[in-house]
Amino acid sequence: MKINNFLCKLSIAICLFGQISAAKLETTKATIASTKASWTMLVYIVADNSLAPYALYNINDMSAGLASSNGINILVQWDKPNDNKTWRYKITPGGKIDAGTLSTEMGYTPSTELVNSMQWAVKNYPANNYALVLWNHGSGIEDFYRGVTKNILPQSKWLNLTPSSLERGILYDDTQGTCLTNQGLTSALTQIKQLLGKNLDLIATDACLMAMVEVTYQMKGLVNTFVGSQQTIPGNGYPYSKFIKPLSLNPAVTTTLQLAQSMVSSYKTYYTYQEPISDFTLSAIDVTSIDLIKQNIDQFIVAVAACSKIDAAKTKSIITAARKASISFEMPEYIDLYSFYANILNQTKKSSPKSALILEKLNKVKPRPKPRPKPTTAVTNVYYQNAITALNAIIQAGLTKIGQVVLKKAAGSVYAGAQGISIYYPNSGYIDPSYKKTIFAQNTAWTQFIQIYHS
Repeated sequence: MKINNFLCKLSIAICLFGQISAAKLETTKATIASTKASWTMLVYIVADNSLAPYALYNINDMSAGLASSNGINILVQWDKPNDNKTWRYKITPGGKIDAGTLSTEMGYTPSTELVNSMQWAVKNYPANNYALVLWNHGSGIEDFYRGVTKNILPQSKWLNLTPSSLERGILYDDTQGTCLTNQGLTSALTQIKQLLGKNLDLIATDACLMAMVEVTYQMKGLVNTFVGSQQTIPGNGYPYSKFIKPLSLNPAVTTTLQLAQSMVSSYKTYYTYQEPISDFTLSAIDVTSIDLIKQNIDQFIVAVAACSKIDAAKTKSIITAARKASISFEMPEYIDLYSFYANILNQTKKSSPKSALILEKLNKVKPRPKPRPKPTTAVTNVYYQNAITALNAIIQAGLTKIGQVVLKKAAGSVYAGAQGISIYYPNSGYIDPSYKKTIFAQNTAWTQFIQIYHS
């Protein structure tokens, strides 16, 4: 009987202990949920290059703008020149605290290091929304070996680059002679999405020339909103305090769209009034809608081919003239897509009702006995005009879609006509070998189009 009583009491105790443990677990979960921030922003600074003097300036600007740490985490991972550490900080109002600095240097495996940095941020500073800022040089979608690297790396580094290294990128590291390629960016963002269990809410590039159709397409299905510049970014970079302050005052109600718009508007204000320059650009792009532009470009290429089938010389003349008149940037092979489309419209005449009536009458004429004569010039002109009309309709739709995908844009007087997103189109027709590796080039006929329609 005593044994039975003991077993009964033991059973009750075990049950009670289980209930208490379960209760503690639920309490712990509730505590974690209640401490989860609204926003965590990681600014990933690769400053082992010519931009090093600006890194601390930007970090101090972040702390100056942080009005409160409640509901928001501003984090920095920082690589300095001539330094064998990876510095990690949590920004505080008016300062910063060490948040787990590593004894190893960045730059050896850029894609892996970026993912590891986000793992650190998510594990230690969980949030409902995540923003990632990539701080460094940028070269858009083109091979960095021919352009940027020769300008920022010592000769001993770029002469020894292997063929596999000759890709496009961002996050240049002078000591290691590496960068995060666009393929590496896609790989990292894929792993970050798995880490978050959802798309990254916002990615911004405090780096030059990144606001391109092709770069955005590399992020498709992985990121919701992208902030970047079509043109180069001045040394001072983003005015961090200007958009961090409103975010820190109202983190719980700030949406991804509002944050992106704040980044663009503050950038415009800063470079219009505080540090005036005339050639700045910045735009917020809806990555989830980038297929609207891609599909329109597919239709555009087919429509141009239809025009060329009727009159190849005239069509090429129209396209190449429009390309020459388009807005281009520091890398002249990058042009504003809206500008290109608009210049094609300027080169073509709008379809007239008379053309359609003439075509209708011609279609009603009874067939003549074979052999049929060659189409007259008048007939050819009518068919060509109608093909141009179809092309123009697709372009008009494209202009509308660009306005839908580009959520907000800002530009100085030099680029007042730029509409927020660029595309690769070298005027010479030369195609950088690495361009064919991009997802956009592989999924469209744009490469072939460039090769046909060049000066």
